[in-house]
Amino acid sequence: MSSIPAGYRVVELTADDWAEVEALDRWAAPEAADTVPDTPDGLPWERMTGFRDDKGRLAAVATAYDLAAFTLPGAQARTPGFTCMSVHPQDRRRGLLRAMMGLHFERALARGEALSVLTASETGIYGRFGYAVASWNYALTLPRHSPLAPPPGADREDLAVLIETVDPARHTPAVNHVLAGAAWSGGLTRPGWTPRTEAWTKRRLSHLDDQPADGYEPRRIMLVQRQAEPMAYAVFARNGHFSCHGGSASKVRLDETAALDAAASHLLWSRLLDLDLTSVVEAPLLAPNDPLFGLTLDLRGARAELHDGLWLRLLDVGRALAQRQYAADVDLVIELTDDHLPANQGRWRLRAKAFADGTEVSRSGAGADLACDVRALAAAYLGGASLAALAAAGQVVELVPGSLARASAAFAWPVPAGCNWIF
Repeated sequence: MSSIPAGYRVVELTADDWAEVEALDRWAAPEAADTVPDTPDGLPWERMTGFRDDKGRLAAVATAYDLAAFTLPGAQARTPGFTCMSVHPQDRRRGLLRAMMGLHFERALARGEALSVLTASETGIYGRFGYAVASWNYALTLPRHSPLAPPPGADREDLAVLIETVDPARHTPAVNHVLAGAAWSGGLTRPGWTPRTEAWTKRRLSHLDDQPADGYEPRRIMLVQRQAEPMAYAVFARNGHFSCHGGSASKVRLDETAALDAAASHLLWSRLLDLDLTSVVEAPLLAPNDPLFGLTLDLRGARAELHDGLWLRLLDVGRALAQRQYAADVDLVIELTDDHLPANQGRWRLRAKAFADGTEVSRSGAGADLACDVRALAAAYLGGASLAALAAAGQVVELVPGSLARASAAFAWPVPAGCNWIF
C-alpha cells in the first residue's frame, strides 16, 4: 500500500526542518495561519515523515503522537495519534496521502501498535482507509447563570478555585494530573480519553497561551484544588463584545476541561457560568457522559450540537480485539473484510468474560456468526457505536440468529466513548 508516487522520495524530518513543515501546513490548511505555533517544541519529530519532489521541495508531511496510555474499554494501550497530514495544493491527486497512510500503517504495525486514531479535519477522507467514527462529542452553549444541581460534597470547604493566565511551566503538572485521573470514571475506563505526555501538554498549553484571533483575550486557566491537589481545570478565553444597548454580549469559550469528581466539576462550572460581563459559555468538546449533563438543571435552555470525535482504524485485528475488555460474556466468530490490510481479512473467533482480562482471539475455520467490514468493527470498538445499529444501516450482517444481540451487548461499554482533545 505504501508504494511511492513517481517523482517523489520519502524523507525523515527533524526539528531543523520546522520552517518547511510550518510553511507546508499553511499551504495545506489556510486556517493554520492563525493556529500553527511558531515553535517546533513538542511535535513528535521521531515519527515525522515527508515526501520531497525531484527538486527537493517538501510536498507532503505527516506524523503521529505517541499516545502511550490511550484508553480502551477496560484497558489502556500505546496507540499512534495520526496528525499533521499536509499535502501542498500543487501535489494533490498524486497518491501522496495513500503512500503516507501506507507508511503510517506499516510503521505502527512494526512497533506492535494494534490501532491508529485521529481527529479529522475533513471527514470525507479517512473512511477510504478503513477509519470510522469511534466516539462523538457535544458542543454545548449555556447561558450565564444556568442552574446546576449540587452533588454530594458540593458544600465542602476544602475546595478552592484559582484563575490565572496560562503558564505552561506552572500549569502542565496540574493539567496532566487531572487528565490521567479522568481517564477513569467510577472505576471504569473512559474509552477514547487520552492522558497526554508532559511534552505535548506543555506544547498545548504554550500554544493556548498565544493571543487568539477573533477578539479573544489570552487563554486563562481555572483550577479547582482540594488541599493543593488539582481536581479540575478549564482552559478558556473571553471576548469583549458588547451590544448596542451597552449590555455585555461577551462569550466564554472553553478549549478543554476535565474533572476528577462531581463536587470539583460542580464548582468549576459554577464559576465558569458566573464570570462578570459575559453572556454565554461555549464548551465545544464534551463527551456524551460529561458530568455537566448530569449537573445542568435546564438542558432546554442550552444549545447542543453533535460532532464526530475520534476516528479509529484497526491495524492488527487479533491484537486489538484481545487488548480490550467486554461488557458481557461473548463467544462468536466474525467474518471480516479489509481492502487495505489483507492480514485482517477472514474469520476471527472472539471469546471473553464480562469485565475481565484474558480475552482469547484466534483464527477460525468455523462458520461465522456475523460479517462486516473493518470500518464497522472500528466504529464499535470503543463502544461508541452499537453493532445492532450498524446492522440496521447495513454495515453488519447477522448470519446466526441471536448473535447480533449478544455481540452488541459485549462490545458496548457503560461509560460512553469520548475525545478530550483535537490533535
